[in-house]
Amino acid sequence: MQLTAAILVLSTILTCHQTLASNIQKRSSCSNFTLAAYEGLPYLDLRPGLHIHRISKGIDCKNKTEKCPITAGGYVGEKPTLNITTDSPDSIFKLIGHTKNGYNFTSILSDIGTHHYEILIGTSGWVTFTPRESCVTGTLTGCEGDIVDGTVVRACTPYLQDNVIEGKFAWDERVPSEYDLDCNPANTTAAKTSGDATDCQSDIKADDDQRNVASPLNNAYLYLLIAAFGLVVFVV
Repeated sequence: MQLTAAILVLSTILTCHQTLASNIQKRSSCSNFTLAAYEGLPYLDLRPGLHIHRISKGIDCKNKTEKCPITAGGYVGEKPTLNITTDSPDSIFKLIGHTKNGYNFTSILSDIGTHHYEILIGTSGWVTFTPRESCVTGTLTGCEGDIVDGTVVRACTPYLQDNVIEGKFAWDERVPSEYDLDCNPANTTAAKTSGDATDCQSDIKADDDQRNVASPLNNAYLYLLIAAFGLVVFVV
């Protein structure tokens, strides 16, 4: 009787294990990538990236006779992109990189330098930067998981010139009340770390935290002076 019960328990455990294993899907992968051809050549192209980065503070040019100067620049970060959704993009980037020898899919953080412009009288807004991508297109086969055989994929990576992300600078005209006039997100700590900042709130918070830490330290120093010299301080 005890042996029969033990066999039943073991059988139940094995059944549950098999059910659990069958419910766990393999991560998506493909074994082949075939470059698309255009007029007999591999299909590669350069195109604007998906992100537009703000790289200057806002300015409202109220001058009467002269254009308003503005300085732009800072840090911009970009990542490789796919035109398909999959749970294992890294495996697809790796496959395509091996097929197209020397084609690297790498996240890039660049200091795009400092640039000077003049803004027309009566206009307001800020300067933007749209990175350029280098893309390769082809067909995936030998796939399993959430990718169907024959899927056409376009994989893009940041395009570099002299090891700096290349792209297009532009003027984005805005109503002055829409933004903080004193902030360039591309020069913030967040931008220098990740290359993707939309405001200056992280730096503002850091400054506030630093002031909050400094205040108790200053008070402690004052108390030490009082103890050392017998000073009497009246606070009004």
